[in-house]
Amino acid sequence: MDDSTSGDGPICLAITFFLLGIGYALPVVMWPTIDPSLEVKSTGTMNLYTLTAWGGLAHFFYAWRGQNLALGVSSAATGSWAWSWRPMFLGILALILGVTALGRWFIPVRIFDGVVWVYFIPHFLKAEGIFQKRAAPLRRDNTLLLMSFAYFSIVILAHEFWAEHQVLAFSLGVAMILAIGYWGGLAALRSKDRMPVTLMSAFLVGETLVWSEYAPYMSPTFADGVYGFHVAGASFYHYTRAYAFGIARQSTGSLKLTDLWLSIPRILIVQMMVIVLGILIGYAWPVKLMSRSSPELLALLLSGIWAPQFFTVWVGWHLLSSDAFPYYRRWLARWS
Repeated sequence: MDDSTSGDGPICLAITFFLLGIGYALPVVMWPTIDPSLEVKSTGTMNLYTLTAWGGLAHFFYAWRGQNLALGVSSAATGSWAWSWRPMFLGILALILGVTALGRWFIPVRIFDGVVWVYFIPHFLKAEGIFQKRAAPLRRDNTLLLMSFAYFSIVILAHEFWAEHQVLAFSLGVAMILAIGYWGGLAALRSKDRMPVTLMSAFLVGETLVWSEYAPYMSPTFADGVYGFHVAGASFYHYTRAYAFGIARQSTGSLKLTDLWLSIPRILIVQMMVIVLGILIGYAWPVKLMSRSSPELLALLLSGIWAPQFFTVWVGWHLLSSDAFPYYRRWLARWS
């Protein structure tokens, strides 16, 4: 696979399309226990969300390995003492996981999930900038995309409200169009580096206006399917782009340490292991988390990792950990 330029983008996009179709059309139920927070999902959207979640677990595994290898590079550069700071970073990871789990516990599920997926946008943009080796988009371009996705999220996730306030939803959409134009949208669309982000903002605003008009006719299951399609598509594309970028960097020798598991066959093995284990856990231990009715502590723990309803906890953990890691490395460098 070529270095991560425009060459692998279409390949990753094609794989994303295939995975979206497989997730929706899969004739078997991957996770049989439907949590009340996911009760609006159809069989197809539940399978798609499960596939997205389990693809995420494999992605998080490789992200953690990358962070671990990076700490190894720091250790080699600064001396063996740096290895002693790995437990501290593991403690930071545990603290972040605790914060996200508490957030999921106390915040209404729809709000928590919406916040996590909006927070995912800067992570996605930062990664795409690295993969495409383009200049970083202007902050206002990223802000507009965040606002556009937030507009999309509140209209879809709260479609019952907007069904009765269509004029307000339309007004917000017009305001978003004016904001894109006022903050240099035309100039951005003419710029090779800025165009993708601004074009995505324009698409989301236009699409959301369509759904705001359709809101009176939406069922909760349909709205969930629309939102899940976007979340899954962005996630699958991000997973495949990250793998392609890592493989390309290793093949060019630009990594100081090599991850022996970062190859297409081994990525597929890891992913299939996650899926098979998830299916076994779902069918063998159909327990509800946070319930005292099950004496199976191991089953409770495994379900906490694989259960789709808790996927956003792990997404939030991954996003916060990814943002914290550069600061931790700089702190190590300062004290070396």
